[in-house]
Amino acid sequence: FKPLNDLIGERRIIVFASISGVIQFFLFGIASSKQMIFVASSLLGFVGLSSPTIAAVQSNNVEVDEQGHAQGALFSISSLAEAVGPLLLRSIYYGVNSRHTYLHGLDHGVMFIFAST
Repeated sequence: FKPLNDLIGERRIIVFASISGVIQFFLFGIASSKQMIFVASSLLGFVGLSSPTIAAVQSNNVEVDEQGHAQGALFSISSLAEAVGPLLLRSIYYGVNSRHTYLHGLDHGVMFIFAST
């Protein structure tokens, strides 16, 4: 991780990891074969670079006595996203499978396309 950080910098790692996540979920959404799922899954390693890098950037940009508050805020936002995300995707999944919604008839991959945005 440190060589990559020295090569392109923290901010570019965050951008690269975020773009990798968008591409990964989009590929999951349009996947028509096991090979596409495998290729999309290979991007997961890059996505995992975002959280520690964001925490490092945040800790470098706040005073020492404020780092606990900053890390707590970051963890709170992350926890909120982890709670709300599955609820949103569940409602999309329900909409795709229900005959009474405007999403009926769409492919199940629409959940991942939504997650990529």
